[in-house]
Amino acid sequence: SWRWTFYVNAPLGILAAVVLYRTFPFVPPHASSRRIDWLGLVSLSGWIVPLLLALSRVTALGWTHPTVSTLLAVAVLSFVVFVWAEMRAAEPLMPPALFRIRTIALASCGVFVLGMSMFGMFVYLPLFLQGVLGMTAAASGMLFVPMVFAMIFASMTSGQIVSRTGRYKVLAVAGAVLATTGMGLLARLGAEASANTILWCLVVAGFGFGAAQPVYALVVQNAAPRTQLGAATATSQF
Repeated sequence: SWRWTFYVNAPLGILAAVVLYRTFPFVPPHASSRRIDWLGLVSLSGWIVPLLLALSRVTALGWTHPTVSTLLAVAVLSFVVFVWAEMRAAEPLMPPALFRIRTIALASCGVFVLGMSMFGMFVYLPLFLQGVLGMTAAASGMLFVPMVFAMIFASMTSGQIVSRTGRYKVLAVAGAVLATTGMGLLARLGAEASANTILWCLVVAGFGFGAAQPVYALVVQNAAPRTQLGAATATSQF
């Protein structure tokens, strides 16, 4: 049944855990006191959760519905509190100083735009394939398999190129161009589109997404202060 969609990932997760356990280097932590940013943690949750609830319910209720309006108001208020808390916390959950570093700010914007494009495509395209072209759920899902392999191949290749040459700007730009090209080709599809056409559009976009995403993560990690490496990586991905 559909539940195997989740079960099939369990062996892969176990394999990944074993590989990490056996190969990941152990770095002993330095003994020091840490101050948890409790206000930042609570206000972050109060910002994101109501925002997601509002955006998920607005299609059924409308923007003027009291539930949606209340959720958005709570999200805005919590966001203001979160920014205030992060500017004053001793060890902020999301250090504002990171966004003053131009490289990190630009890379975070790139991750945001690419992520919005990719997940928007993952949500909308199956509806188009099934509702407009009349494909089955299995057939529409199979069209994404070559794209996933293209993403994996491009991700591995771009990582190797960066590690061997130290150059990343060309890969970041080329990945963004390929992803944009693939999305543009998909945007031109109509009811007469064939599966082969869609497949090649997805492969082009997959190469772009796969090449650009790991590069942005590396850029952020190289630009961040060593003491804020974890926070910088998590902030960019968030």
